[in-house]
Amino acid sequence: LMLSDGAKPNVRTVEGGLLACTNLEAVPSGKCLHGFLVKSGIGCLSSVQSSLLSMYSKCGTMEEAKYAFDELAEKDLFSWTAIVGSYSRNEYEAGCMQLFQEMQISGIRPDGIVISCLIVRCQSICQGMALHGLIIRLGVEGETLLCNSLVSMYCEFDNLEAAYQIFRKAPQQNHESWKCMIRGYVSKGLHLESMELFREMQYVGLKPDSDCLVVLLSACSQIEALSEGRCIHCYAIKRYMVEATRLGNMLVDMYSKCGDLNTAYQFFQMMDKDIVSWNIMISAYSGLGDSMYAINMFALMQFENLKPNLITFMSVFPACSEIAALDLGEWIHGLLKKMGFEFHEPLQTALIDMYAKCGKLKTARELFDLTPCKDVISWNVMISGYGMHGYAESAFLLLSEMWDLGIKPNSVTFLAILSACGHAGMISEGKYYFRLMESLSVLPTVKHYACMVDLLGRAGNLCEAFDLIQSMKCAPDGAVWGSLLGACKLHNNIDLAERVAEEILKLDPENDGYYVLMSNLYGSAGRIEEELQVREMMKNRRLRKRPGWSSVEVFGETTVFFVGDASHLQYVSISAVLKTLSEHMEDLDMLSRGSLSAS
Repeated sequence: LMLSDGAKPNVRTVEGGLLACTNLEAVPSGKCLHGFLVKSGIGCLSSVQSSLLSMYSKCGTMEEAKYAFDELAEKDLFSWTAIVGSYSRNEYEAGCMQLFQEMQISGIRPDGIVISCLIVRCQSICQGMALHGLIIRLGVEGETLLCNSLVSMYCEFDNLEAAYQIFRKAPQQNHESWKCMIRGYVSKGLHLESMELFREMQYVGLKPDSDCLVVLLSACSQIEALSEGRCIHCYAIKRYMVEATRLGNMLVDMYSKCGDLNTAYQFFQMMDKDIVSWNIMISAYSGLGDSMYAINMFALMQFENLKPNLITFMSVFPACSEIAALDLGEWIHGLLKKMGFEFHEPLQTALIDMYAKCGKLKTARELFDLTPCKDVISWNVMISGYGMHGYAESAFLLLSEMWDLGIKPNSVTFLAILSACGHAGMISEGKYYFRLMESLSVLPTVKHYACMVDLLGRAGNLCEAFDLIQSMKCAPDGAVWGSLLGACKLHNNIDLAERVAEEILKLDPENDGYYVLMSNLYGSAGRIEEELQVREMMKNRRLRKRPGWSSVEVFGETTVFFVGDASHLQYVSISAVLKTLSEHMEDLDMLSRGSLSAS
């Protein structure tokens, strides 16, 4: 409009236009203005050239920024800071160091901002220490910005002692100083130390911001420190910070990872939600085995017209696998195709796992064969799929194929193979692969021993299974002893069961399943007195037998049934059908027995 009115812009006008392009990140408009400046001759002025450099640097257009920098007749500290900062923000590490060397040759003394840009892009601790030495020589080690950059650098390269010393010696510590140190502790797993710093920060009168609380909540999530997490939540409420979606997401994540799903869901309902919020809740339910809730959350997300992303699909497929919701899994697979995510490798593996666990091994194998770059996880999932459905030979062939391709089996691979041997009752093969682990320097874990104990126990080799437990190189857990206790129940070996029960109840005295197994074992042997004693023990410990459950998918809708639950709307009809099927099975059993006796 100014040009159409015939008015001629001056330097101030041009600088204002370039500043507007910078703030709006309007690079095309900035380039047009640059062209006008060249044509009008104003572009040769040093102040205009500096404004052009600033615009291109802050907008991240590196080629144009370097061109504008090279065009400067006189390069001062401002121009060097602009170009080095631009290279640093865009992660041009080698370019940063090269420019810094040129800056020193030109005789310009670097300030704290330039050096902090270089520290951020250090590729080794040696580079960082060299810059630290330069800071000392220049006498600027007291600058807060440089102290914070050094603390972050030393934390990144695992030198927490040096980071802590710099942090403590800093003449002035601001919010960023404390946040850098807290983040360093959390990143290296020193979660309790990070909480101590948080308390000290409050004691000295500094108020942590929402970014700092996000880091602290991450620490609480990792160590399942629910009480500390609640304290941080209260602090956030007092400081009116809970409205921030990022902080809200971390609170939901913290509560869910600490096992308090009710509070996590209540807060989730109140907060401003984004795709991350939904992913956290779906992942939490799926990870804790509440598959129906995870699927319901996914359905609610669709109702809200929110598009799922890769993380959403990665969380919901395990839920479908857990309850064998094949129709739903296939529908989500179709949605995946429409969104163009089908050939994403981790998702491909999740799909293979879902189809394998739902019994569609042919589809799982087709997807496996279509996966271009199979990693060890993909092979493990397919081997496990064959094993759980009793196709042990197919699992062995796949292991051989994996080996021929140069992919080394890991601990999970052998766990899948041993599980396959267990499902197929292949004792000699199981022993062979268990010995093979040691020859390949793959240390057996408690889970591998549990598989072997289960394999031997099912075959009736109870003494051998017991000896294997005694020879374990790691302490047996409840799963190992539980496998043997189940085998004792299967083969009615009460003497060994009593010895096993004595060990297992030391480890997990609150597990109702072990008491029920022993009670049933005594009952089947007619030892009523011992059976009543076990039931009395359960009563004294206030333990109740958890009801068994199963799920069925009909026309895409998954329904869960519990033992003794008569609350279903179609309970009467379902019971009638079950009764008819049971009578029919009894008739078939009688017919088969009659034909056998006649022959």
